[in-house]
Amino acid sequence: MLVGAALGIGFAAAIVIVVEALLAYPRLPARVPLHFNFRGEPGRPAPKLLFFSIFVALAIVLLAFTVTKVLHGAPSAREAQAGAVVDAATLILMAYVQHLIIGTVERPKKRLAVRPFWTAIFAFLAVVTAVSAVAR
Repeated sequence: MLVGAALGIGFAAAIVIVVEALLAYPRLPARVPLHFNFRGEPGRPAPKLLFFSIFVALAIVLLAFTVTKVLHGAPSAREAQAGAVVDAATLILMAYVQHLIIGTVERPKKRLAVRPFWTAIFAFLAVVTAVSAVAR
């Protein structure tokens, strides 16, 4: 049951990544920052096609690995559950980070909202830590 729910959530997050990329692509500048410092200031701009290719490709690959692990590769049901939950959390984090970056690029100030970013990172780490502890 948990594996199915995690797969569904992961699939939904992957769809969000792809759809947001397709919707935002035409209205973004030619170069999008791939890196932000601790103050949220952008750096290392890259062509927007590369930016979206990274997110979309990682989402598709991670989702494919999740399905493969669940169907063929997990040594135990507990490990399959843990892997599916961690992969779903990773996809949710990716969707959120992509959303934050797109919002940053569209704003006149062009600074990443640092507090929500780090909150999401620490929430992700808490989920991964909890799931890892339960899976042992």
